[in-house]
Amino acid sequence: MKLTSSIVACGVMLLLTSTAAFTTPTHPATSLRSTTTTPSCSSSSSSSSSSTQRFMFGGGGAGAPTEDDPEAMKQMEAAAAQMGMSLAEYQLGIKARMKLNEDLSSMRIKEGDEATVSVNRDANNPPQFMEIKITEAGKELGKDAVSEKLVASLKQAQDAARTGRGEAQKKMMVFIGDEMKRIEGK
Repeated sequence: MKLTSSIVACGVMLLLTSTAAFTTPTHPATSLRSTTTTPSCSSSSSSSSSSTQRFMFGGGGAGAPTEDDPEAMKQMEAAAAQMGMSLAEYQLGIKARMKLNEDLSSMRIKEGDEATVSVNRDANNPPQFMEIKITEAGKELGKDAVSEKLVASLKQAQDAARTGRGEAQKKMMVFIGDEMKRIEGK
């Protein structure tokens, strides 16, 4: 039980410290390396300074190393050890991050008036998908009215995306809790 609560606490801490921890680079070559202060999930220290990859649990995804690639598995085990996690917990972090990314990217938020000015976006911040629609009827309202409706629609969409991200993060934490119970039950 202590292990489950520490993993959930670690997940919450990671959510609160960096939303980039759960994003996926669009291409492996775009991941950046920097020296940062990262949260530690071990009980011995609250934070540690190390050279880390910008995308925590990154580079995994569907192409995560398997037992067939012993060198990649060693690297994954070392990364897990550095974070004070077991390999199974680290792999769970990868899976949880992937699910969160998929949830945020597939979520569609539509705000505004379809007849004049509307915004359709995903829940990522900043959005990876955004569609702004201004119809002919909207153009007839005039520049100032269109601008006002567009700003209002963008704000509503941003607020709805924030709420959607919160719900997706709650869903991810439930997933982590359920998976930890399964892992501990083995």
